[in-house]
Amino acid sequence: MLASWEPDRPSRSGVQAHSVRQVVEDAVRRLAGQRYTLERHMPKTPFACASVVLCVFCTLLAAPYKVLAVDRFAAPETDRISVLGAVQAFYRVEYSQTGSTIKLFEVGGGDPAMNGSFIDICMDHNATVFVWETGLNVRRIQKIRINPGNTILVDVLEDVMDANAAIVSRAKTYQVKFYIVNGVLQNRLSVTKRP
Repeated sequence: MLASWEPDRPSRSGVQAHSVRQVVEDAVRRLAGQRYTLERHMPKTPFACASVVLCVFCTLLAAPYKVLAVDRFAAPETDRISVLGAVQAFYRVEYSQTGSTIKLFEVGGGDPAMNGSFIDICMDHNATVFVWETGLNVRRIQKIRINPGNTILVDVLEDVMDANAAIVSRAKTYQVKFYIVNGVLQNRLSVTKRP
């Protein structure tokens, strides 16, 4: 029974509020297997009853999907993603000649008083992905330039100790060359300091 008419006292919509309440209780009882009483919470007007029915209906539709919010916990220090906590900066460039995506990461871990950022490079080419630790320990990356011949120029600020044992910063440029043979990215990378 979805609705009943009350000939002597119909509501504006022709649906008696009590019958809508019964329909909601029956639906909840059948689908959830428990009896709910809506006497105190069910409004008396037909429009309000319809809105409650809609809310109950939407709640029942979502019932099979119990996971609406999931608690997540931090990765342990030994987990492979824990290195993301050390990323200080991220740069992404596209190498238009080969279509490669190149990502450079400044990863902390060095001496923060002198340099302190290691540079890691990730390359993605034709569904092949490699990540390299370049061995470069710098203060920060200043500029990234893409050159022909599968070459990336990385301008950095690098800290050094002078003759008076004071730490001074100077600009340096490193050339990073990657290799693509017959359309396949190779797992080799060459890093050289430019004069």
